[in-house]
Amino acid sequence: MGGVASCCGCLGIIPDEKEGSIDESAAMDPADPTELLIEKKQPKSINHTKQTNPGQSTTTTGIDKPAKTPTKPTEAATPDDPTKPLRTEKKKESPVTIKIPENGVFKLPFAALVGKKIEISGQPTSDTGGFSFELKSRKNVCFHYNPRLNRKQIVRNTMTAAAWGDEERDLQMEFPFKRSVEFLTIITIEENVFGVEINGQKAFEFPRRLKDENDPIVVLRTAGDVKIRQIRFY
Repeated sequence: MGGVASCCGCLGIIPDEKEGSIDESAAMDPADPTELLIEKKQPKSINHTKQTNPGQSTTTTGIDKPAKTPTKPTEAATPDDPTKPLRTEKKKESPVTIKIPENGVFKLPFAALVGKKIEISGQPTSDTGGFSFELKSRKNVCFHYNPRLNRKQIVRNTMTAAAWGDEERDLQMEFPFKRSVEFLTIITIEENVFGVEINGQKAFEFPRRLKDENDPIVVLRTAGDVKIRQIRFY
């Protein structure tokens, strides 16, 4: 056709679309969400193989789940305080109360003495005399404890082979005894000393001068102007 241009673009003619073709720009148009092609992720399946018997296994399929954090076992609570766990406490020995004999001699109810306590309660019956407690073996006086109300002193000593040793009289408290006023004396037998408390206060310590395993302390003897109300060993 000589001078006539045959370019379709120059004549403004849009070529016909081929049958079955898709306009990609129209398919991805964000203005129409129904046209978006979205690939949905499916849960990942994991095959778990569990061995039941030697040479035999079973396979299960399930969804992979995040591992659980191990939890600390709950502790049993006490009836009084539910926030505190139960504790097993060592059972304490019950004190042994001794019937007061007329002669004032008490046989000790235990053989192992270290760590044991002797608790004596009573009342002085005179304000001019005194009284005594003695821990004795078969041969000797291992501990002589002698409050003297007329002098306001507590004399301590030992006696071996019928001979008294050196006395001790110092106190870490005021003289605690008065006539008809009840007192509580606690003697603790330790490895090297006798510790003495009177009415809840530390009074003194007296050295254990005699520690013969073949001649141990076996009795407590009381004497003098005193009325004993109770003696307990523990």
